[in-house]
Amino acid sequence: MASRLTPAPESTTNLDALDDEHRKVLNRALVAVACHQIGAYLFSLDDGAHKHKLYDDWRQKVLEEKESGIESRRYYDPPPIAFSHRAYQYPEQYPRGLDDVAGYWAESKILGGVIVFDRGETEQECRAMWIHGDLIRGPRTLYPPTKEQFDALIKFLTTPLEENLTFPFPIHGASINRPRWHPYHAFAYYHIFRDRYERRLPPNPSQPGCVEDGMDWPELDDRRILLLGGFSSPQGEPYVNDDEYAAAKERIKIITPSSPL
Repeated sequence: MASRLTPAPESTTNLDALDDEHRKVLNRALVAVACHQIGAYLFSLDDGAHKHKLYDDWRQKVLEEKESGIESRRYYDPPPIAFSHRAYQYPEQYPRGLDDVAGYWAESKILGGVIVFDRGETEQECRAMWIHGDLIRGPRTLYPPTKEQFDALIKFLTTPLEENLTFPFPIHGASINRPRWHPYHAFAYYHIFRDRYERRLPPNPSQPGCVEDGMDWPELDDRRILLLGGFSSPQGEPYVNDDEYAAAKERIKIITPSSPL
């Protein structure tokens, strides 16, 4: 991993490049994150049907089974509510408690993830935009929208509602969404968050598994391509053509200080 003291790379979604009008629109839409507030509000209603109690009773039963030593519950920690983003489950430190847990979940389902920002050294700025996804088969690293996705977002937010526009969400992380941040490093060292209360970090970052893959770190796939360069199959065909090699050589430069390379 690169040194944590290395400056963060420039992002294709630098909010400083926006004019005042567009910045105000984006700030209203994303910093306030209306979908988060709506999700939190709807959860707080409970619709008068004791839906929360059903889940709370089940959760308490699971915790009791875990406490009694049932093997199937040994490593399972049920979320505080039925709707939650795996990284945003700290109701005791949220202004609206469990309602905010639901808000982060709603935000991730609508937008593709929880939206966070490069807050800069003052931790008051709103620079680049990053997404913290929650798909089971999606990246656990933070990723930015591509320039095309970001431009589509700005167009959607600044165009009158009566015009027929494609909804630009959700934005799910793919190999084109780079560079990536380890969530721990981004929050602990590089001032990337929306609110400081949103997460609580462990004393040390989680250790990588036996195998790290391109879903979290696309540059690892590029490294594999470069390692295959110059090798040929038994039939004499190159495993990687010149164009693929050149493209991977350029892409692998797009990393953050938390990259495993």
